[in-house]
Amino acid sequence: MKAIPFNISETQDLAIVRDLAHRIWPESYTHFLSPEQIDNMLARIYSLDALHAEAAKGHRFFIAYQNAAPVGYASAYREGGVAWLKKLYLLSDCRGTGAGVQLLTAALAPFTDVTEQRLLVNPDNSGARAFYERLGFAHVDDMQVEMGDYRFTDCVYARPCAR
Repeated sequence: MKAIPFNISETQDLAIVRDLAHRIWPESYTHFLSPEQIDNMLARIYSLDALHAEAAKGHRFFIAYQNAAPVGYASAYREGGVAWLKKLYLLSDCRGTGAGVQLLTAALAPFTDVTEQRLLVNPDNSGARAFYERLGFAHVDDMQVEMGDYRFTDCVYARPCAR
């Protein structure tokens, strides 16, 4: 499938990220999260206060646009020698177009001196797991995470950085 042209921009307009999350999460997670869990996590993780707190801690946010309309977002941050991809989400009609690779690349590009890239993914999210594996990430560990009022065990994926 041919990639559609996107403009990726780094942003502090976190309201766009919040609004996209409220569109994307319900369509993406209904096969393994309840509507109550999704609503709780959106309220807690994607409040403007929570997003601003992440930005204040060094998280960098990127938004993908198609025809001037926002269609996806990503965020990443550095922890020691590791660049962590925190968020990567696209509207469903943009998946499979190459936009996810473009967004992932843009989000991790600022971290040029790290030795590894890592991310967390829900073990039931087989589509995301396959996407990351195609990009050279491997499941290296499991980690307890708290999202909203819920605790989960997520898969830790990693890939070394080329030096």
